[in-house]
Amino acid sequence: MTFLPDFTVTRCSHRSFVNSRQGGVALVLVLWIVVLLTIMASSFSLSIRRNTELVRNAKEQAQALALAEGGLHYAMMMLSLPDPGQRWRTDGAIYEMYLAGARIRIQLYDESGKFDINNTKEDQWHLLLERLGVETEDALAVTDAALDWVDSDSFHRLNGAEKEEYEDQGLDYGPRNGPFRSIEELQLVLGVSAKLYAALEPLITVYSKQPAVDPSKASKETLLSLPGADEAMIEEYLAAREESVLNKTPPPPPPDILAQQSGDSAGIYRARVEARLDDGFIAGLMATVTPEATDSESPFGIIDWQTLVVADDSLFARSDDEAAAAGQSH
Repeated sequence: MTFLPDFTVTRCSHRSFVNSRQGGVALVLVLWIVVLLTIMASSFSLSIRRNTELVRNAKEQAQALALAEGGLHYAMMMLSLPDPGQRWRTDGAIYEMYLAGARIRIQLYDESGKFDINNTKEDQWHLLLERLGVETEDALAVTDAALDWVDSDSFHRLNGAEKEEYEDQGLDYGPRNGPFRSIEELQLVLGVSAKLYAALEPLITVYSKQPAVDPSKASKETLLSLPGADEAMIEEYLAAREESVLNKTPPPPPPDILAQQSGDSAGIYRARVEARLDDGFIAGLMATVTPEATDSESPFGIIDWQTLVVADDSLFARSDDEAAAAGQSH
């Protein structure tokens, strides 16, 4: 009996194998397409969420800044009140108000409570810089360079700098030999680093036009840089000054050793205003202003204006007891 090869069975087995292999390839391709579509969908979803978040942040930023600007206008109105007892203080007291459901905190400093860098004397420059931790040799150099910047001659002081010294440092400018036009100009003075300027910025001005600091308007850091000041005395004075704000009583007189400092209000104020929305978002501004209008578009004069990047030093980081209730606006 003769047996023939079973070609039919063999062909069927081969076709089944090919079909199975093709089916596996198709399944892998489908899986890859599903994965790619999933990645694309996730990327698109993430992009939508990010764009939504950016829009929300931009909206909140604009809203909070508008409220902060409203707070500044309110503060300027309070500074213009004819009754001194109702007028807001400008010694760093923090006032709080409510506007459109948001909390707004405002801090005001009279520029007469700062060191005017066009009028600060040599010994006060030394003391101020040493209080900020500047080494004696560097303090002498910065002091003389700052004084050389504002004096009208071209002769440098012992540790100072005139045009030749700036050229030696590869700079294409020299001292103005005239008054600083802004505190930012101090950054051009030889020896004034970015770190030193950051420490000096809240303590200096070009608006008081006087060599003395008014201690009743000065911050703690400024008071500690005055001749004869010590920390315990300053802490006690500031506590009394803060208590007078909370009790709405006249500010206490400065300690006798600081009372020799004198100076009238410059009529120019540094205002820090922050608005906090219901969800905790905070935005703010810093402005140098005067109650006297400089044009027809604003009820008060704006000398300088900048948006704040609010960080750990936010006014809302202070306790509620540090803020004096200034009333509500609806």
